Amino acid sequence: LTQLTPSTEYVLRVMAENSYGTSPWSSIVTASTSGSPPPTPRTPHLVNSGVHSLTLAWYSSNSGSNNANQQQQQQQQQPTPNGPTISYTLEMEDEAMGHGFVTVFDGTGTEHCVGNLRRNTRYRFRLAAANADGRSRWSEVVTLSTLPDRPTTPRAMRLSGPPLSNRLSLVWDAPEDDGGLPIQAYRLEVRLPYVPSADNTVQSSHMSDTWSDMNKSLLGTGVDKLLCWPRAIG
Repeated sequence: LTQLTPSTEYVLRVMAENSYGTSPWSSIVTASTSGSPPPTPRTPHLVNSGVHSLTLAWYSSNSGSNNANQQQQQQQQQPTPNGPTISYTLEMEDEAMGHGFVTVFDGTGTEHCVGNLRRNTRYRFRLAAANADGRSRWSEVVTLSTLPDRPTTPRAMRLSGPPLSNRLSLVWDAPEDDGGLPIQAYRLEVRLPYVPSADNTVQSSHMSDTWSDMNKSLLGTGVDKLLCWPRAIG
């Protein structure tokens, strides 16, 4: 018998026949065809990316819909009484480590957060579905990247020469950690001293502690302010 339906029970009997007639039917035999593995799942997609984590999700193999509401209903209904439980295996490859694909999730869910990753790094993922009758083929590989981080504080700012009457030369060391991206610029700020004007007699003990982001000279205004050079290229 060919072209039967997988995971289906059939009841069979047989008789013999010659030119004089047919025999009685044999006793009944019950037999079931084996099941088939689930279809190849779709490529997992990115839900959220962080500095040290990636959250992926995928569509249930029991549903061909991309609709998020239908997918949520599918997740709530698994496992279904009318079908086998489907589990998923998510594998990740870190090409820099050279270990090939390794399993990072194996279960019935359709979303997983992979943690303890390196920042600003690309990782490759693939997905397979399985039931009691076997495992599907692997999905297409998708490449996802973690985010970079902000740099740490520049180090050891200091004078690079003797101070002049109207000039100070400063140098500093680059941050110990650049956050995973090259440093593009430095932002230099300086707090100007209180300079009394003719109409202002406020004492220096009453100077403001507010740091303001200004791009013009504030000398002679009678207040303590911050002067900012927004892009001091290092």
